[in-house]
Amino acid sequence: MIHVTIEGFGSEWSRRTRQDGRNPERQHTAYYNTTGVTVGGKVRPRSRIFGQLRFNGVGGFISAGVERNIGRVFQCSAELDGPVHKLIFHHLLDKPQAPDFFMFDGDVEVHGTLVNRVRTLEVGRGSSVRAERV
Repeated sequence: MIHVTIEGFGSEWSRRTRQDGRNPERQHTAYYNTTGVTVGGKVRPRSRIFGQLRFNGVGGFISAGVERNIGRVFQCSAELDGPVHKLIFHHLLDKPQAPDFFMFDGDVEVHGTLVNRVRTLEVGRGSSVRAERV
């Protein structure tokens, strides 16, 4: 497990709810966040390119006013072997602790182009993405 402090979010949110198998009157909710990009004039999520954050509804995540989660430290795990890379935020830590990592949002106009070994990605306020071999 790793500890991650949230310093920003992507522009696209979704929520999934499922019934509890043991108690039909109970539901489990998960919230997903990823980057949005403009495709054909509409903002679309691009979790296969940028990955996805998952927050459990019972782990201390504040879904009503997500900005209230900024600066908080969560215990997390990563799923990096599937088609969509996920960082799963299991629960808020009880006591303030130093994080292992910080999660930031990015904007090409503020931060410039992000480069890794496989591709160059440009994200501008959810408006454009360019991927190319390096």
